[in-house]
Amino acid sequence: MLYLRYVRRLTLLSMLVALLLCIVVPRPALAQESYQEVVRVGWFDSQFCYRDEFGRRCGIDYEYRHRISAYTGWTYEYVEDSWPNLLQLLMDGEIDLLCDVSYKPERAEHILYADIPMGTESYYIYVDAHNADITAEDFHTLDGKRIGVKKGSVQEGFLRDWAEKNDVTIEVIPMVEDEDESMEMVTQGHLDGYASIYSFAPEQEVIPVCRVGSSDYFYAVSRDRPDLLAELNVAMAGIQEEDPYFNQWLSEERYHVTSTDALLTPAQEAWLAEHGTIRIGYCDDCLPFCDADEGTGELTGALKDYLAHAESSLGGADVRFEATAWPSTAAALEALESGDVDCVFPVYVSSFDADQMGIRLTSPAMFTEMNAIV
Repeated sequence: MLYLRYVRRLTLLSMLVALLLCIVVPRPALAQESYQEVVRVGWFDSQFCYRDEFGRRCGIDYEYRHRISAYTGWTYEYVEDSWPNLLQLLMDGEIDLLCDVSYKPERAEHILYADIPMGTESYYIYVDAHNADITAEDFHTLDGKRIGVKKGSVQEGFLRDWAEKNDVTIEVIPMVEDEDESMEMVTQGHLDGYASIYSFAPEQEVIPVCRVGSSDYFYAVSRDRPDLLAELNVAMAGIQEEDPYFNQWLSEERYHVTSTDALLTPAQEAWLAEHGTIRIGYCDDCLPFCDADEGTGELTGALKDYLAHAESSLGGADVRFEATAWPSTAAALEALESGDVDCVFPVYVSSFDADQMGIRLTSPAMFTEMNAIV
């Protein structure tokens, strides 16, 4: 009992010390003179900047700047336009700050880059989800096709370099429209494809067919405002010190929630039509992951929710799952080897062990925390 009291007092003391540090220790970024600073920022329709169904601002840029303002005290004035137009406004000094700017030497002559990147993005060519003529297996199926790309963007250079490297003859169409409009032109047949970052909404009904490159992306500041750049660098360094994985978390939260392989390729649809129901062997009595209900024998647990979500998320594809309980994972793996099931869940083995067993592992289906109970 005395020990528990000591631990509680120590915990309370630690919390009080942390609170006092936040209140007493001054941060240069929170200096009074910068508290009312109004920063003109570019806002363009994308996963970096968008409004939700309630009209609230959202996106990687919005959340990142919200965190930055905790250090700088900045307030923001939004200037809305297409990204190419906003880049020109930044070069002309008509806005102060713009996100998602990849480094190019010719740009660095006119704008200032933050020291730390916002993250890393990859660029893909997207085509209509029902387009069976363009395939990832043969790049030359893109020969003669009209591929749109954001005008003046770094992905435009990657697209041209990729086409030259792979001896693919495409017509590059520089675009100033918003990405949603450009993707809509793909689904309507006005463009054969569009090169963009790996981020798209399932309702757009487009799929990535090939990766053309990747690069870091930065905040860029007007050359007229080196004072803002200094504050920005301090703020971003502080964010990284507090949370080294902030960039990764924010990118995954925004890209991989909205960018998803929720639409099957024509080849996948053909395989599914031939194969039929996907048979899953699962370990019985393995809650909270999976279990066979004692009364009905039906699947329960997280796996049941996971499969229901998969069936409803695959773009209207006729995907059906059949789950069968086995007394152990080892028994389910024997059924996999004999061909009685197509996959097994859950499996806890290393890549080396999986290789020795002759099985292949998927990406993790779900994560859980392990806690010590005292």
